[in-house]
Amino acid sequence: MNAVYGTTFTAKFPIFSGTRFSAKFLKDVTITARITKDCVYDCNNKHWVYFEVVASDDAEHFKVGKQYKKQGKNFYPGVSSYEYPANYDEIAAAKTEFKMVNGIQRLQHAF
Repeated sequence: MNAVYGTTFTAKFPIFSGTRFSAKFLKDVTITARITKDCVYDCNNKHWVYFEVVASDDAEHFKVGKQYKKQGKNFYPGVSSYEYPANYDEIAAAKTEFKMVNGIQRLQHAF
């Protein structure tokens, strides 16, 4: 999957309670959403995906109409299906050009 603006997807994301040091798994929430921003990288080269929820099976944790963000490493594994927008080729080319101009590359893993 190439997360680009306008892509609609269905995903199952885990919900936890507590802090990051004492997190307890509560449940999985299934959502349908549309990507509102792509190619968002922070100073540590972390990839963030912004999306707006269209449908949710738990309105308490993912409210319909609200925008959320997830780091790429947490976003991609949860996506079960997706549909690219009609102008996907144009958007994907712009994203690739942005990455080339800004020197953003895939991390090379040692394994």
